[in-house]
Amino acid sequence: MKLLFPLLTAVSLACTVHFQLGLAYVPASLIAALVHGMVWILLSVLGLRKHPGTQFGLLWGAACTGPAVLFNNQLFDILAKVHLQWVSAAGFAPVDEEALKILGVVLICTYCTQTTRAVDYVFVGIAVGMGFTVFEDAAFIARMTLENLESDTTGAVLATFIRGIGVVNHPLYAGMAAYGLVNRFCFP
Repeated sequence: MKLLFPLLTAVSLACTVHFQLGLAYVPASLIAALVHGMVWILLSVLGLRKHPGTQFGLLWGAACTGPAVLFNNQLFDILAKVHLQWVSAAGFAPVDEEALKILGVVLICTYCTQTTRAVDYVFVGIAVGMGFTVFEDAAFIARMTLENLESDTTGAVLATFIRGIGVVNHPLYAGMAAYGLVNRFCFP
């Protein structure tokens, strides 16, 4: 069981790299995504460095973006076949994304670190959410840059600003889910 986390992380990272390499980046979107990602990852590492398992959490969050996109695409195809495409990504994306993030929290806190406090689970959840949002934002910045009709630079700046406003969403949701998980099952 100790090899489960590294094995799942390696497979997920391969899926994420495959997904990210398939995106159409222009220089402006690539620079914007890299700066956006580096700033938030640096702030996360500095802010969460005292809590065990948060570096594993950032890695898992980054790794599970590829499988989440894969699952979301498959669910969208299934819903289109049964004429439910109106449900869209907002209806089913949170299900698989949160399930992947909580799986990471459980694996990290069970096999990778010695967690003795309930709050450790919450901080690992926040780190998983931050890793997830940084890599998801890179994909959104690439797409939003290409969709902007004014210029690549304007699109990259607007996309980075828009995604920067919502950067707390995934860490917040993953932290709340980890809090609920730990209070229900680990430290009742």
